[in-house]
Amino acid sequence: MILLINTAKRDTFVGLADEGKLIKSKIWEAGFRQSEELLPNIEKLVGKNKISGVVVATGPGSYTGLRVGVATANALGFGWGVPVVGVDRFSMLEVRSEEQEVRILENIHDLIYAFLGDREWKAEDIYFVGTIEELCDRVKVQNYFVGEISKGEEKIIKKKLDGKVLGIIRKSDFDKDVLDNFVKISFERLEKIKGGNIVEPLYIRPPNITKPKSAY
Repeated sequence: MILLINTAKRDTFVGLADEGKLIKSKIWEAGFRQSEELLPNIEKLVGKNKISGVVVATGPGSYTGLRVGVATANALGFGWGVPVVGVDRFSMLEVRSEEQEVRILENIHDLIYAFLGDREWKAEDIYFVGTIEELCDRVKVQNYFVGEISKGEEKIIKKKLDGKVLGIIRKSDFDKDVLDNFVKISFERLEKIKGGNIVEPLYIRPPNITKPKSAY
């Protein structure tokens, strides 16, 4: 049995999966209380079950939320003596593995976080942060657009790209098929891990942290 954690958004997810299936889970609005509420909810969910691996969503997402989730996963893995792996949110959104996809995460401060195309591309080519209009300018071939896409963003995509849009599929982290992807990828990655492993958050852009004022 494995433990899954997703703290990338204010809505927080913890789940237990066994033999490739999600068997028990909880989703709640933790807001800014993730550091206080995550571990008690995990303890309640796990109970007396024996955990063989821990999987955490690495991002993109809330800077603080990711830090809390990843740190908790690493600590539990170390304490239980089990492997820890990360799964990025773009991988969870995969719908058509044989097709080109632009995977989009929610609009934060008027910026789109997106994954473009093939995993074999260089990091600077596959990850995008910018406006929906700038994203459309980057798309050169026909694609499916998958993810957290508002109706307004859908209109812009269709207007700017016209014949390059193969389809628009709205998905979010807690849709059943996205959670199924999370579970499937988790088991695949845990099978490849041998020994200890430290997971790190996926930050596509540096977090916006205000530097403390000098005391002098």
